[in-house]
Amino acid sequence: MIKAMKNHDKVFEVGSITKVFTSTVLASLVADEKVKLDDNVNTFFPFPFKGDVKITLKDLANHTSGLPRLPENLDLSNMANPYKSYDKELLEEYLKDILKLSSSPAETYAYSNLGAGLLGYTLGLSQKVSFQTLLQKRVFDKYNLSNSYMNSQNLDTKLIKGLNADGEIVPNWDFDALFSAGGILSTTEDLAKFAAAHFQMENKELMLTCQQSFDLNENMKIGL
Repeated sequence: MIKAMKNHDKVFEVGSITKVFTSTVLASLVADEKVKLDDNVNTFFPFPFKGDVKITLKDLANHTSGLPRLPENLDLSNMANPYKSYDKELLEEYLKDILKLSSSPAETYAYSNLGAGLLGYTLGLSQKVSFQTLLQKRVFDKYNLSNSYMNSQNLDTKLIKGLNADGEIVPNWDFDALFSAGGILSTTEDLAKFAAAHFQMENKELMLTCQQSFDLNENMKIGL
């Protein structure tokens, strides 16, 4: 017998759905003419990327940057919480000394947590605030997502704990520099509210995220 659970107001890690929110912050800044989709990420950093590589904000949102799925200097020895220690210093070290693309930007789709994390981090640099500040103001506050969070602290019984294959509770993940790749926690109630907002034409940034921005093949088109 399947037992129904009343948990629409419980908090889950939403994982890579975070990327939808990250692209919404990008689209919001574009709509307000704070940045342009074709702005090079490099212009917001005080140092050149290795090999003088140039990547646009749109490339990062589309997963067409040529960046790998994960940075080579990410320590995966702690798979229970792999992103926790990946900070600003490690990200900058990667960009300056390690960066290597698998393809030229804007040519090939390849899913990248690194790219999505770099996108949010760069948007914060562009506005001289943290990405989390932009997320709170431009998405959580605007769409009244009052039960969406940026870490699992102080959530107590509202937080749904993850389980491994043996049914044992595992730690929640913590994010630093790559937060915008997967750090949000939310409820199904808030996610449904955010999804419904995409059908309201006055939400210009949401309309922008739904526009085709890359043609993968005849069966799949990509928006931000």
